[in-house]
Amino acid sequence: MNDERFEKLEKSVEVLRERIEDFGRTVGDKVEGKVGELNRKHNRINKDGLFWGLAFIVAGTVWLGKSIGWFYFNIPIAPTALIIIGLYIVLSGNKRSGNS
Repeated sequence: MNDERFEKLEKSVEVLRERIEDFGRTVGDKVEGKVGELNRKHNRINKDGLFWGLAFIVAGTVWLGKSIGWFYFNIPIAPTALIIIGLYIVLSGNKRSGNS
């Protein structure tokens, strides 16, 4: 009688263990997918941050240099900056959509 109960208990424990393992795999897969998605977003943010940081440093250096006489040229900076920003947006949009 006790052996029967023990065998039933062992089977129940085994079924429970399998269900917990399946649940763990399912949750692990979902977490792994979300982490991968967050990593991709983080990498995209870092690339944008690098571009904009360098763009502002270069623009500020050119502006300062022109103001204090380091550079002697008459290129209008605002339209040039708009063209560069537009090109960046267009080119980075192609990379995001996979058309690069």
